[in-house]
Amino acid sequence: MTSTDILSKTNLKLNLGCGNKKMEGFINIDSSAHCEPDIILNLTNTPYPFKSNSVNEIVMKSVIEHLPADPEKFLKILQEIYRICQHNAVIHIECPHPTHRWQIADFTHQKAIHPEGLRLLSKKACEKDINKDSTASPLAII
Repeated sequence: MTSTDILSKTNLKLNLGCGNKKMEGFINIDSSAHCEPDIILNLTNTPYPFKSNSVNEIVMKSVIEHLPADPEKFLKILQEIYRICQHNAVIHIECPHPTHRWQIADFTHQKAIHPEGLRLLSKKACEKDINKDSTASPLAII
């Protein structure tokens, strides 16, 4: 199957930033050719070559903390992931806790990720915060 065939499909499963951890049944994507991914793609280069609403599952294992620390660039990547995902798509995110030694020791880690920060990407959570007069940033609505 060619890259063009893959990119035209729907109900895709993407393993973003796969490195050497390729997953069966997923399109394994990485920015480095050394791990021989199915598609070479730097996640900071948007838009992605997938149709809107074409992805139903994404795995990001030890990836999100490597994305740019700049909020504008970081949120642009998350918006692109949102664009390609179908309604009710599942996104698995695994990353080190902000105080874990690997979060601190790995020079390629750009930002610490915390569950409360990811919660700000939920429209339902943001609407609840707004109704409670919370000072939390309503990122999902913005």
